[in-house]
Amino acid sequence: MRVGAMIFLGCAPVSRRIRERERSWWPLRAGATTDVLEEVRRPLPCADGVVHLDVEGYCIATTWLHPGDVEPPTDAPLDIGPRTEPAQPVFSDYWRHNRGAAPLGYQPVTVQIVPTALAADGPFRMPVLVASERTDAAVPGRLEITAPPGWTVDPPGRMFRLAPGAHLEQDVTVTPDPHAAPGRYFVAAGITDEAGQVHEDVVMVDFAGPGPTKHVQEHAGDFGTADPATAAPALAIETATRKARIARRGAPATADGSDILTVELTADALRVPRGARRHLGVRLRNEAASEVRGQAQLLSPYETWPITAPWTQGFAVPPGSSAELAFVVDAPSWFRPGTYWALVKVTSFGRRFYSEAIPLEVLP
Repeated sequence: MRVGAMIFLGCAPVSRRIRERERSWWPLRAGATTDVLEEVRRPLPCADGVVHLDVEGYCIATTWLHPGDVEPPTDAPLDIGPRTEPAQPVFSDYWRHNRGAAPLGYQPVTVQIVPTALAADGPFRMPVLVASERTDAAVPGRLEITAPPGWTVDPPGRMFRLAPGAHLEQDVTVTPDPHAAPGRYFVAAGITDEAGQVHEDVVMVDFAGPGPTKHVQEHAGDFGTADPATAAPALAIETATRKARIARRGAPATADGSDILTVELTADALRVPRGARRHLGVRLRNEAASEVRGQAQLLSPYETWPITAPWTQGFAVPPGSSAELAFVVDAPSWFRPGTYWALVKVTSFGRRFYSEAIPLEVLP
């Protein structure tokens, strides 16, 4: 495959002369300086697929680069970038995490549980929807229902094949473990897309302990009406837990006790000398009675993005347990010293939690 020529615009925002090395995804076979109209070309040194260019201080340069001939693999499709999110599974109602754009792949097939929260003291019915927005082809897959250990689900899953624009509705009966203690549990419905990305929706179950068979739904929608006398507590619980939480050091839990997670940074400040690496830890505590999954994102000013990693990472915390995640701050010797800030945003099952912001200082 022959790749055409391309233009690169570069500048040197310093007062001294520097040497630039220009690379591409394909090895370069030639390069030249030129003007914006490509009327004049002066050859540049090119070795081992890299073009070298000397740029004067505060100079804007235009270069003409010629990639070599590349034969793409014939036994597999060529991916130009990642096809799945780094944190799996992906929460279907991603907008409730205040995360901006849709996940990679844009969710052509979605899964949803109605309602999002309920209170129960025995078996309950859980309507699950799977819908396809594909217009070009049918979509095969499998719906999987995941419940806490000891709980039973009927049916635990089913195969499906959705025509373009079609959807399916599956009623699932969930029976809590007869020996389960009262507490907050989660039941999930998940599907896997063609890229291998897992999408799931979750219903929060406030389990009161063994008793008569009944349940309370927050939003019944098209699946029936909830009892107005008993639906209000579940609605209040869900409304409270959707609010963003900001943890305070020494008192990470909120006053109403509705959080499923507490989030706390392990340091009051982070100071990183240039040329050194430090770790910023965040401690998660699961206050629920079943596993909590989600992702943690490091938030900091744009200038610090080149020295912080990873931007996001997934986690799974068992019930009543704690877990600690670490983000790396690696300040190279050329990085400008200064005082910035950093905090960690944690999202899980449609809820958002923020740590307290701390100073992030890069020392000379």
